[in-house]
Amino acid sequence: MNIKLLKTSNFLLYYQCALAVGAVLIFFTNLDTYLETAVAAPSPKLWIIVFAVASIPLFSTFISRKKYFSVSLLAWLTGYLVISVIYLGLSSQYESSFDEFKSRILTIFFILLMSLIFSQYSVVQTWARRSILAVTFINIITYFYGLMNPSAFVTIIEHQSAELTGRPSGFYVDANRAGCALVSGLILTIGLLPKRYRVPFVVIIFIGIFITFSRSAPITFLIVLILLISKKEIPRKYVFLGITLLGIILIVINLLGLNLLDTHNLEYSGLLKDTTIHRINQFESPLSRDAIFDASGQTRLFIVELSWQKFLESPFFGWGVGYTLELEKIYNIRPHNMYLLFMLEHGFIGALLLPILVIAVTQNASKKNKNINLAFTALILTWAVFSHNILEQREFLLMFSLMAAMNVTSQLEQNYQKMQKS
Repeated sequence: MNIKLLKTSNFLLYYQCALAVGAVLIFFTNLDTYLETAVAAPSPKLWIIVFAVASIPLFSTFISRKKYFSVSLLAWLTGYLVISVIYLGLSSQYESSFDEFKSRILTIFFILLMSLIFSQYSVVQTWARRSILAVTFINIITYFYGLMNPSAFVTIIEHQSAELTGRPSGFYVDANRAGCALVSGLILTIGLLPKRYRVPFVVIIFIGIFITFSRSAPITFLIVLILLISKKEIPRKYVFLGITLLGIILIVINLLGLNLLDTHNLEYSGLLKDTTIHRINQFESPLSRDAIFDASGQTRLFIVELSWQKFLESPFFGWGVGYTLELEKIYNIRPHNMYLLFMLEHGFIGALLLPILVIAVTQNASKKNKNINLAFTALILTWAVFSHNILEQREFLLMFSLMAAMNVTSQLEQNYQKMQKS
């Protein structure tokens, strides 16, 4: 009987590892959404249902597994649901309210599902992180391919994608999101590599981010990098080598990419699009008025000013769930800021929702995961300034679940080791 139980337990462990790897390959890469738009594959919701059904065997061990769930994360999800229900009643006049509410329900369900898949076993979490490491290299390859072949990732839905603008983004479609995915990969996988390989890894990540021609991703990357260096996750004795390598790369890019290449011919040949040429030229004078206040910057500045004005009109109660979708119908853009989005819809309390979520995910951090949690916190709180999609994009939701699972498991292991010593 014991042998049978052991075999069953081993099978479930291998099965859970397979689910974790599959979840990373489908959801962390945005492949679920990309396939729907590229080849009319099943919708992302169907992928989530498939993983939910596939996770049914894990429920057989739920009683022994429940202590591995983050209580603080469950509390935040409950609070998020309650707030959403209350503010749904305040925004029933908006056509988009129920759509936004359903999106939030899907977010809650997905986080819970991923938490189940990543729970209990550190080996499962390790395999998930190894998969993210592989995905990070795959992403960089797809970005280079997208740079050389701007129409490589064209979608059949409206025949549009970010690649048509010439800014590589792989399966993420949005170049800023693609750059942030590399920063996420850096945080989750840097600890898997021997220290002597971490500087070359960071340099490769930097190159991948650079070719997306994003402005927000390099800022986030720099903040995270400084934290990792200060916490010695990247050995300081290799920092000079890394700076030298980055300096050489920047000089080569500046000489070859900006001065020696005939960008007009490249644009005419279709290798580089006009928006890519514009972003390349901006790197020559990154602090110039044209670089900061280009068309994209002016549009975002306008919506930020408008959002702040609307917030001041109703700072205590907000405008209700789905209000920012109503603004999008009028101005064709949302706030591009997670804090502003929640403040518009929920008032002052909205500004606290994301920071409290980060606290809920990271509060159980053991000494082993402390530095990763710090970098994760910096990533989320910084990226929220540039994006309003953090609680919609599944690579972030998967990251929340994985980080919470890692923290709970490592904390329990640490407590067990203390008990053994005593």
